[in-house]
Amino acid sequence: MKRLTEIALIELIIFLLLWVWNGFLAFYLTIALTFICFFILIIALIAEWIETSKVKRIYFYAMAISIVVPWISAAIIYALDLDIVVFN
Repeated sequence: MKRLTEIALIELIIFLLLWVWNGFLAFYLTIALTFICFFILIIALIAEWIETSKVKRIYFYAMAISIVVPWISAAIIYALDLDIVVFN
């Protein structure tokens, strides 16, 4: 569980910095990475359902975190009204 928390915090920091640096790029990366991670997770779960493998459960949780965290960072940025561009 500690490793999942670390993954989530690192990803959150990266996405928050990206949102502050360039909101336009962050928006499109949030959408793209969310859909990519979602479909990889679905395919992995289907493959795991068909034939169990030795993939640890942390992989599935990490993929689920990678789907949720970008949207949490976007919500934090907009809730705090920090949608500014620093380097332009």
